[in-house]
Amino acid sequence: MEEQLEAFRALIEHAAENEDVTAALEALFRGVVELVVHRPLVAKVLAGSEDEFRAMEAKVETVVARAKKAKVIRPDAGVSDFRRLVCGIELAARVGPQPRAAAQRYVEIVLADIRP
Repeated sequence: MEEQLEAFRALIEHAAENEDVTAALEALFRGVVELVVHRPLVAKVLAGSEDEFRAMEAKVETVVARAKKAKVIRPDAGVSDFRRLVCGIELAARVGPQPRAAAQRYVEIVLADIRP
């Protein structure tokens, strides 16, 4: 489990350091969805542990704030939306066949609609 959370932390760290705001947000969202679809324990931690999420929340908030400032995402989108969307995609993808392909499709839909 710790290895999976470390992969999640690394995605956040990379996005926080990426100067390209659009690329940072998209890579973070895609990477986290990919991680939770393949490693469901991470999704459970995100869905159920405010403490674990808060430990990483400041860096995710930095990425989200930069994206808002650059008008890459809607001004009403926040960190809690990010968590809920990731967990929702993971759940929706697992309900049907080919969860990996479904998750990728849902990510594209969300990224297209989260823009202002």
